[in-house]
Amino acid sequence: MVFSSHHLSEISQICDRILVIQEGRIVAEGPEEELARKLSPRLRVRLQVRAQRPRVLECLEGLTGIDAMDCTREETDQTTLVLSLSQDVRERISALLAERKIGLLEMTRVDLELENVFLELIEKRGTAG
Repeated sequence: MVFSSHHLSEISQICDRILVIQEGRIVAEGPEEELARKLSPRLRVRLQVRAQRPRVLECLEGLTGIDAMDCTREETDQTTLVLSLSQDVRERISALLAERKIGLLEMTRVDLELENVFLELIEKRGTAG
């Protein structure tokens, strides 16, 4: 069955395999997760800890394998970061947090959402062509 839509949230919920078509050409195809990993091969991790942002950044700064740290939420006693990793250093992150007695509340992989996958595909195709 073929389902065509510009409503990417529908596509994400309904389809197992996705074709992205731009100007009549297929620019990408595959399962949503596979397309996301091809576009963003780096591991992205959401990290929620029981500590203030400066303390968390100090703990993780300089750790080889972390390319970027974006703070997405900061409360009085909790910080949520999204980390872009060039190496899988999740165990080392966990160990560092434990050494510093920073409570680890969550560490989960974050994949690109379908809308971001689509936009990145179109941008790459637009700059390559």
